[in-house]
Amino acid sequence: MISDDERLACNSCGEGGDKGFSTFYLKQKVFSIGEKFNFFDADQNVLYRSTGSFFSIPKEFTLFKGEAAVTRIVRKVFSWLPQYEVIDIASGNTLAVMKQRFSFRQNFDITTGDGPLQVEGTVFGYSFSIRNPSGQTLVRTEKELLSWGDAYRIETDARTITTELALSLIIAYDNAVHDGKD
Repeated sequence: MISDDERLACNSCGEGGDKGFSTFYLKQKVFSIGEKFNFFDADQNVLYRSTGSFFSIPKEFTLFKGEAAVTRIVRKVFSWLPQYEVIDIASGNTLAVMKQRFSFRQNFDITTGDGPLQVEGTVFGYSFSIRNPSGQTLVRTEKELLSWGDAYRIETDARTITTELALSLIIAYDNAVHDGKD
């Protein structure tokens, strides 16, 4: 369930392509120890940031809103295909588990407390969407190809998925598909 505060915060992010969608921009910091990402609104205000562990097993990321850590994304160590767990820092509860499917495209299955979701990506993983079983799009991303480091344009439907969960799943996707390959 999405709180009114989060819905208001997310709706202030800018106009998306569809009614109800909010737009974010992700930019990876290139020359840093560990992976670091910033999530911006249309006015280039940093709304969220993420830091990744450096030489740590398992690989972990933390998503921050301001100075407060909100989620932790942990890559499972012993898994044939990439698998990630998104954990709510405040409660310690697992929000989602994302597992890559064997496919020529970059596809993943997501299990959440609210039901299953699917990530459908392109062959090279430059764009992807997160959909519910009825095919409704909850998140759309498009990778900017001519960018120093990873950069995405992100649209989230604040009526159907929390901002923190959507951004955490994007971090996991980027790590699974592009880690060390860009």
